[in-house]
Amino acid sequence: MIAPKALREKLTAPRALVEVGAALYGAPLAGSTTAWIAHLEAHDDDTLRAVLQRARHDGARRVAYGGPPGNYLVSGVETSETELAAWLVSRGFSPVSSHVDLIVATGACASYDDVSRLTGDGAGVCAWFEAHFASAWAMEAARAHGHHGVFVARSAEGELFGAACHSGNNAHAGTFGPIGVLPDARGTGLGRRLAETVLADLAARGHTTARVPWVDGATARFYRSFGSVLREETRVMYGLDLDEGA
Repeated sequence: MIAPKALREKLTAPRALVEVGAALYGAPLAGSTTAWIAHLEAHDDDTLRAVLQRARHDGARRVAYGGPPGNYLVSGVETSETELAAWLVSRGFSPVSSHVDLIVATGACASYDDVSRLTGDGAGVCAWFEAHFASAWAMEAARAHGHHGVFVARSAEGELFGAACHSGNNAHAGTFGPIGVLPDARGTGLGRRLAETVLADLAARGHTTARVPWVDGATARFYRSFGSVLREETRVMYGLDLDEGA
């Protein structure tokens, strides 16, 4: 059962999901042919059929479980969820990729003078994330800004060269991300200062832990270098190819 606050968030723009039966569904974004199942309330064949029918109607060639980027409840199926994984496989889904979600402690993190909370209009930061990283990150940054959860680093001339967010997804659960630093500013410790400032702000809001989703091995080492990683959850993305004309 999805908490009411979380459900309201998922059904709100940007990248609003829609309810299809007992599922939350994300249509393909422009230029993509992948539709998404963000949530299934139960292992229900009728709901799955309705989702697949909706995906075909929306021009999808593939349906993925977990996500969608930009507005997700979970980043994939946790490896301990064997019943869900088996049900998906029995319905034709197959594992596509795996990654890690980190659960990190927030209390030891500090704020830094060269990182400031974004105030005023957030459109510029969203455009920056879209131009340099991903459109899904821009969507997350837009929601994070609504929760006063965007932090930026600028040059003396005001040029933006790093930003990090919280509450862009699952705002009431203490979720970290996205974070981005331009290539010329990497290797300076800015990424760490941005990340710590975001985690410190979550701590100030009463979150003793934060979830850092969609992490690969190199990124996990980055968080271990300055924070307390309490737990790692390996998560798997599953996908189903839709038969053309089916």
